[in-house]
Amino acid sequence: MGVSKEKLAYDLAHGFTDDNPTTSEDKPVIDPTRAGAANPTLTDGTNYAHIDQFGEIENANLHVAGWHIANYKYEYIFIMDYNTGKELARVRADGIYRPDVNQAYNTLGNVGYHVSFNMRDFPNKKVYVMMRATNDPEGNTKGGAQDFHDKRWYLNIPQR
Repeated sequence: MGVSKEKLAYDLAHGFTDDNPTTSEDKPVIDPTRAGAANPTLTDGTNYAHIDQFGEIENANLHVAGWHIANYKYEYIFIMDYNTGKELARVRADGIYRPDVNQAYNTLGNVGYHVSFNMRDFPNKKVYVMMRATNDPEGNTKGGAQDFHDKRWYLNIPQR
């Protein structure tokens, strides 16, 4: 099961609505990449983040989409080993315009992201997403950073 590029582009441009099922008591999960999208927003009191989509969308393409509001220059998305907490991969996430998030949190800018990883790089691993806002162009913590680890939503990646 997956989502077409057209559907993904529409969702990213228009936000996720009731027409895009997540988990709830009265609606089954139709798209498993959105199974945890109903999770509450992560916050530390100043910064906010949310994962809207996490899972395989086609042929071992591990897709992560969501948003992160923090006052830093760069956004990186990490795939983390659930059992060890160690980084398995990272990618810089160039911002995506999310008017729904900007309006809800009275902020400006391209706070959204959508990135992909190759699932074949994580055989037999239980993984989760870490979002990092940072002033370091390499995605490290030099110059200041803010991380959200979201272990509520994880995937067990099979050997491929």
